[in-house]
Parts: sequence; structure tokens; C-alpha cells
Amino acid sequence: MALVRTSRRGSALLIGLHRPDKHNALDEALVSEFDRALTEASREPCVVIVHSTTPGIFAAGADIAELIERDADAALRAINAGLFDRLEAHRWPTIALVDGPALGGGCELALACDLRLVSTRARFGQPELGLGILAGAGGNWRLAQAAGLPVARRMLYTGQTLPAAEAVEVGLADAVHPPEELLDAGLTLAETIAARSWRALELTKLALRAHRPATTGFDLAAQALLFESQDKRERMGRFLAQRTASAHQVPATEATSPQVTTNGAAPAGGARQPVPPFHLRQLTIEDGLDLAASPQPGAWQVYDAMQPFPPDEGYRAVVDGAGSLLGYCCLGEAARVPGAAGTPVVLDVAIGIRPQLSGKGWGAALGRAAIEYARTVAADRRLRTTVPEWNTVGLRVAEQSGFTPVTTVTHDRKRYVVLEQSGALEPVAQHPAAEPSARSAASRPA
Repeated sequence: MALVRTSRRGSALLIGLHRPDKHNALDEALVSEFDRALTEASREPCVVIVHSTTPGIFAAGADIAELIERDADAALRAINAGLFDRLEAHRWPTIALVDGPALGGGCELALACDLRLVSTRARFGQPELGLGILAGAGGNWRLAQAAGLPVARRMLYTGQTLPAAEAVEVGLADAVHPPEELLDAGLTLAETIAARSWRALELTKLALRAHRPATTGFDLAAQALLFESQDKRERMGRFLAQRTASAHQVPATEATSPQVTTNGAAPAGGARQPVPPFHLRQLTIEDGLDLAASPQPGAWQVYDAMQPFPPDEGYRAVVDGAGSLLGYCCLGEAARVPGAAGTPVVLDVAIGIRPQLSGKGWGAALGRAAIEYARTVAADRRLRTTVPEWNTVGLRVAEQSGFTPVTTVTHDRKRYVVLEQSGALEPVAQHPAAEPSARSAASRPA
């Protein structure tokens, strides 16, 4: 599905952010599609209107789940900053329609437009410093240019957000409208602008850009330094865990009165509390789609369940006593330590837990069920798992499941903790849900 949708309305070209399940968080895929839309927009005169296809949201910033893995090289590629510079440099005027939160990269996206019309639901914020990075995609200077240095300092230093009316008052926004009137107001403004000379508009934009501060180079270098820091990874890890926990709080009525679908399983969102005991079964295509659509990774390192993997012990779904999907277990080559060669004496294990269950105490129970299954196919091999060094929750769950840290490895400039189950493995009875074919796979090296 397209992450950016475009349409022509008179003299305006609408570029619509279309990632509603992520509140239009700016990942690299969305940035690429936006960039292509801008290239098309430069071919003939138009006023670009940047908006959201979903009422009540604008852009919640960069995608933290992707940002946490970006390193110095990614920072120097200027993924977001480059897009916003190209948006600012669009040949003719641009308008942002902000109907909802514009935070972090979302605020910087709006600032890269020439004009900003907002709804009463809009609010602006730059929370980057709380995540261990800086507003390196233009916020450090465009914010001060639009709203003044004192306002920029408050927003950047303290994380203060500005509601719509205050944003207009300080000059961050040009006008505020009721949500249902915002698009019409933007189109009217675009037609007013289009009544002028296109060539004169283009040259005026060039003249106004002469006042642009030359801070982008510093922002890129500073962001590259911060992207490599452990502090950044820890802060973003806590942010993801807190957001997941708050977004999936289970009301008491749901915990005591489970919702059930027609096949007897809980809804795909896992709305109710799990029902022990946990066990494993074959992972289906539907399970894979469900897991791949999860908004954030869980406590353990998560692989996309829909990717093709080489033959090995493979994937299993972890379910509770009511058949509700809780997570998955991956064994063998697909779960191998990044960058490490296989060894016949080790069986690699990777475990993913539903985001809404992460941090709620279910990880250890899910892990033990997966480990019990893994030991049935391990034969005389040791079990090994790998967790990103920043993932303190995942490390705690791994240790609660019987793993002990043995070393660290570096792969693609990222550090991982390698954990093993030490000592001889005690025999474990075959779990009723485990398939016989999985046992026969134990003779193959992982």
C-alpha cells in the first residue's frame, strides 16, 4: 500500500501522508515515496500542499523503531534532512496542513514548508533531546527562524509542545481553522498564490532562501555522533517500551471477560490477558502477517515472520491456553547470531513477544515455553540466543529463561550480547503441540 498519496486539485498538488497505523511516522520507505512525489511536482507549476490522509494526525516524527538502529552512516546520509531541504527548495510555494500532532520530524516537515495552516487539534513539539539525539533535520534553525530563538530554546531544551493557538501567536503557524475546514482553507490559499506570476514566485523563493542559516553541516555531524551513542539506544528503547505499554493497557473488564473470535481464539490484537499454560504450534501464514503487522518489536530480537528462511528447525507460534497468539520461537539458521558461522554443537534461538505483552511480566513465561520446545529438538546441542546490547528488557527476559551471557559480538556496527544455557541439558518430554518432523530435524546442524 502506498505510504504517500498524491492528487491534483486546481493549482494545488496534494501530497498526503498515508501511514495511519504508525501516525505517519517517517520511515525510510515513506521518505522515498515523498521524494518521488516532489520530483513529479517540480515538472509543472503547482503549489504543494502537505497533509495527512487521516483526520486528527499529521506526523508523529521519525519512526523510532527504525531510528534506534540508525548509525553514523545513516545520519550522514541525511535521510530526513535531505527530504526537508528538497521540500524547502521546491520551485514554488508549499503549504503544510497540520491537523493533529506534529512532533519531532513531523514538526520539522511542517517547518520545511513555506506556510502552515493548522486545525484546532494541532500541536507542535521537538522531543529529540529526550531520546538522546538532536533535531538535526532543520529543527535547530528553522524553528528559531519561524518562532524566534526564545520559543525554540523552550521547545528544544524542555520538550514543550505548543497548541494551535499559541503556535499562531508566536509565528510558528499562519492561521488556525476548524478541522473540517482546514483542507478548503489550504486550497483557497493555494489558488490565491497561484494567481501570481509562477516565475516571480519561483524567483522570490530563491531570494528568501538567501537568508537560510548554514547550520546543516553541523547538524549532520552532531547527529552522526549521537546516533552511535549507547545513551541514544537506551533512551529510545525505554521510549518504545513505555509507548507500547501505555498504548495497550488492558481494562479490567477485558481481563476478566475475554473477547473470543468465531474460531475460539482471542482477537488478533491480543486484547485480553493471556491464559496459561503456554505452548507451541505450527506458525501459519495468518500468524506471520499478524506478527509482521505488530507496531513495535517485543522484548526479544524480532525477525519478520514472513521472510523466506533456509530449511532448518524453523518457526513456531507461541500460544496460550485459549489458543491466542502471544509470540513466536525461531530455531536454527534463521535465529543465528548475526555475522556468526553455524556450529553443529549449538542451536540458535530467537523469540518474539507481542508488543502489548512486553514489559508486563509475560516474557519469561513465554520464553520458558519456547525454550522447553527448543530443548526437545536440540539433542546434545547447547542453546544460544542473541539480544541487542541496548535491549535491557530482552536481556532480563533471556536470563529469566535460563540463559547466561557468555560474550558480545559486533555486526554491522551494532553490539549484541550472546547468551547460552550452560551445563548439560536435562531430558525434556516432547510437548504435545510439537510436531514429530521437528524432532527429526535435530540431526541437522544449525
